[in-house]
Amino acid sequence: MILSGLNKPLFCTQLKIIFLGICVLTNYAYAQVVIEPKRGTALRKDLLDTVRVKVERDVKSNVLFKVETLRTDGHWAFLSAVPVTASLAKIDYTKTKFAQQYEQSMFDNVVTALLKKNDVRWQIIEYSIGATGADFVDWPLKYGVPKEVLMAE
Repeated sequence: MILSGLNKPLFCTQLKIIFLGICVLTNYAYAQVVIEPKRGTALRKDLLDTVRVKVERDVKSNVLFKVETLRTDGHWAFLSAVPVTASLAKIDYTKTKFAQQYEQSMFDNVVTALLKKNDVRWQIIEYSIGATGADFVDWPLKYGVPKEVLMAE
């Protein structure tokens, strides 16, 4: 037998270490790098424009975003931003479907969105405007999005 002269427990331990190393390196090789798209890039524009359509429909006004967080691994993207009017003024939520929550101080002026890239474009998977809590904390379990996309380490 080939293994007859070897120290079998030591050999098995070495094989386990090698296997574990291969698993770690393979996982690392397939891990996506998370980036924060810079102003002026096509990627940033695509992501913001995808969410902008939904926000403008909900607030019935053209909006710009004061971006708090925009992160992507190329497959998933996360946005947290404050929407403002084209003149950089606060949005008047009393004239939107959020009026009641806003008037009861149960509304935070933040948009959060989870986007996923399909073959052609970015698609909104989850979206909220006005949530008063961290509505995105369950998204890694719910959708399989890497937590690094949602939060910087």
